[in-house]
Amino acid sequence: MAKRPVEPEAPESLHEVWLINLQVLYTKHQNKIAVALLLAALFFIGRWAYTDYQIRQLEDSWGRMATATSPVSFRNIAEDYAGQTVANHASLSAADLLLSEATRVRTAESDEVDVESNLQQAEGLYQEVLSSSEHDLIKANALFGLAAIAECRLAWDDAQGHYETIERLAAERYPFLASMAAERSAVIPELQKGVVIEETSILDELGVGGEEAPESEAAEAAKPVSEEAETAEPVAE
Repeated sequence: MAKRPVEPEAPESLHEVWLINLQVLYTKHQNKIAVALLLAALFFIGRWAYTDYQIRQLEDSWGRMATATSPVSFRNIAEDYAGQTVANHASLSAADLLLSEATRVRTAESDEVDVESNLQQAEGLYQEVLSSSEHDLIKANALFGLAAIAECRLAWDDAQGHYETIERLAAERYPFLASMAAERSAVIPELQKGVVIEETSILDELGVGGEEAPESEAAEAAKPVSEEAETAEPVAE
């Protein structure tokens, strides 16, 4: 009498069913699964390496910022890390130094610098930051620099326009900057008036602008030449 074939036992639980199906799937596609796992491992390793590189770059950039002391060194940092946030900070620092150099009091002729050249370089850096940055705080700092340059050039309308832009830009998130801009904008008319008064005083001292010369100077100028000749010592014959 022939023996009946032994049928496999039915799985006792869903967990066993899942394991059996997984084993079948792995046996059928083990090569593809191995490749997928390898690619996933390479992806995570690459991502970790890139993140580590970015962190090191960030540390290096801010380390250089801490030791930079001149506009040239700050501009080099901005070029080396173009497109990163630190680049805008470096450009702002370079522009601030140029503006400070152009406006500081000089004590010797040898200490003279090309003021307008410094102002132009600073203005270019501020404009570059203003157009490239997406952060309102950095934009506000650039606008303060542009306003200061406008004041140096006695371009009062431009300066006031920059301050008004800062007020609108910083009103919500940086109210203290908006307040500073409003206060400075309010004194622009007084600054302008002071410059006009100073110029008028200088012209008065020089006797320019249609004003009559002081009486003593007028009398001296009207003194006949003969009177000067009479007071001169006689020439020995």
